[in-house]
Amino acid sequence: MSEGPDFECPFCGQAQRIVRDLLADIGDIQHVWRHFPLENVHPHTQVAAEAATSQWAVRTMYDLLPGHQGALLTSDLMGYAERLGFDVARFTTDRHRHVGATRVARDVDSADLSEVSGTPTFLPERV
Repeated sequence: MSEGPDFECPFCGQAQRIVRDLLADIGDIQHVWRHFPLENVHPHTQVAAEAATSQWAVRTMYDLLPGHQGALLTSDLMGYAERLGFDVARFTTDRHRHVGATRVARDVDSADLSEVSGTPTFLPERV
């Protein structure tokens, strides 16, 4: 199963809680998180998506951000990085250089190819 989320989308936040419960209960589901930030609706989602890719501590940020949808300003993201034990200096540099932008853009391109038009989106795994 892959999901097309937006970190400011309230429905994505609700879905993430359900997905987390499903993953805990059913061990044979693979969950792939792909970014689909809807910047025209949610002004902080692109920055949050890029931050989530930082230092490849993927699961920690992905698990944390959906529960903090109203707090995605730079200062909030810096606090999360510090709380999660990131190298904060590197996190800051990565954010300024938009290091995660390529990963996010690749996910958006993949979503476009799959004809994703909204969030959250769940797709079956292709074999």
